[in-house]
This record gives sequence, C-alpha cells and structure tokens, in this order.
Amino acid sequence: MALSWPQLAFAKEPLHLKPASKWVMRHQDDSCRLVRLFGEDENKMMLVLTRFGPTARFRMTLAGEPVRIHSDKRPLKVQFGAHETEQRVPYALGEAGGLPALVAIKQVRIDGVAKATKANRLSKSRYAAVEFLKVRVGQKRPVILETGSFKGPIGAMHACVREMMADWGIDVERHKTRTERARPIGNVENWIRDDDYPAGMLKQKQPAMINFRLSVSEKGKATACHIQQTTRPQKFDDAVCNALIRRASFTPALDADGKPMASYWRSQVRFAMKQMRKIR
Repeated sequence: MALSWPQLAFAKEPLHLKPASKWVMRHQDDSCRLVRLFGEDENKMMLVLTRFGPTARFRMTLAGEPVRIHSDKRPLKVQFGAHETEQRVPYALGEAGGLPALVAIKQVRIDGVAKATKANRLSKSRYAAVEFLKVRVGQKRPVILETGSFKGPIGAMHACVREMMADWGIDVERHKTRTERARPIGNVENWIRDDDYPAGMLKQKQPAMINFRLSVSEKGKATACHIQQTTRPQKFDDAVCNALIRRASFTPALDADGKPMASYWRSQVRFAMKQMRKIR
C-alpha cells in the first residue's frame, strides 16, 4: 500500500533515541574508547568513539538496526549538536557488539574540519554545546542520539589519552611544549609495497585497514611498531609492521629548547583490491 504525503512526512521525522547506558571508557594499550548504548529492542544502537592519540579526531562506529544498510554507496552524514555543520563521513560496513555497523574510514572532528591548526582548536565550550548526534544514512529515517553534553565524556577521553601516552614511555609534559613533531623523510607511500601484502590474501583480493603507531627515537629511527586498530589477522599486521620498521625514517621531534626527543608517529594504511596500499 502506498504511503500518503502525511505518512511520508512522518516516516522521515527523526527517530529520537535516549541513552540506555552510561558512557563507558575503555582504556586499551593503544586507544581510548568511549561506548554508549541508545534505544531498545529493534531500535537499539551503539555509538563508539575511539582516539589513538592526543588529537581532536576520533574513529566513529555506529551500530544497530536503524543504520543497517546493504551497500556502502549510500552517503552517511552526521551532525554533532545544533551548532556544528553536517558533515559527510566515508565508511565501511562491519559489525560491532553483534549489531550491523558503519565504521568511519577517516577519523572525524565534531566540526568536520579536514586539517587541524592552532586557529581552529576546539574549546571545552564547543564540546559542551554538543547535546546530540544526528545521523542520516541514504534515504533512511534520520536518527538522533540524545547524548547529552560532550564536555564530560571528551574530558575523560583527554585524561585517558594522557595516561596512555605515559604508558608508551612518552614524556607527556615535554610534548606539550614541543616545537616540532617527528616528521617522515621521503614519500611514506613507498614504505609499504605490494609484495608486503601476504600472498594468500592478495590472491583472495582481501582489503584491509590498519591504524598504527611507530615509536621514533631521538635520532629519527623507527624503533617499534604498534597496531592500534586492524581489520585483518595477525600475520597481516606483522607484515605491515616489519615493512615499516625496515623503511621508515624521520626527522626527530624537538622539545621547547630545540633538542631532539623520543616521540611517535601515527598513521593509517589501507589496502584495497585495485590500489593495494595507501598510507594516510
């Protein structure tokens, strides 16, 4: 039976979902993850925000029947509160907590800014003003997750990230006043080559997405590789790390006095069927 105009208008009214749990902070070796449940029964949803370092960006995962789709060709648009602009987020289909999920391929900021600068740093008041997250997937009914203010959860995430960095062996206070980050030397896309991809997975044309962190010495040498998030098995992660340790080189980070110091470098590598490697 065809829907009438009033019915069509109602069908596109946002679905408001109230919290079904408190925010849960999960502090792992290489990530800080905020998780919260919303709604119930067929409208149950889970929101996951993950940070891998001291940045305003996070990896976002949305899971639940209200966002279930069967193709990643439909646009995903999100808006953090009434004062931020709506932004389009590239994503991959997946699963989280037994629910169908949309996993953001790129890390996002609440304001959608592509490049962070000193001029566009996000203030506490900016996070405090975010009271909900609006989600639109293709032509599906929009969903509004009634998150409440982001100030408290993001503050907890900041504290988690500081603790995580200390666990890495990083001098957190010294890094606050650093004058230079560790910077790659040469073309980073040459650090991982097609023949680094495990032969069995290459034959099966299996894609992969990996977030990693390299420990960088005072001399600019990559001394250790840590996988922060991955979509592939251990042998694939090992192959990526081995290639990075062999080929990566940097100009070292500098402290407030201009002296080299031990630091880190974080990035993401994506292997696709036609373009086998891409480091961001």
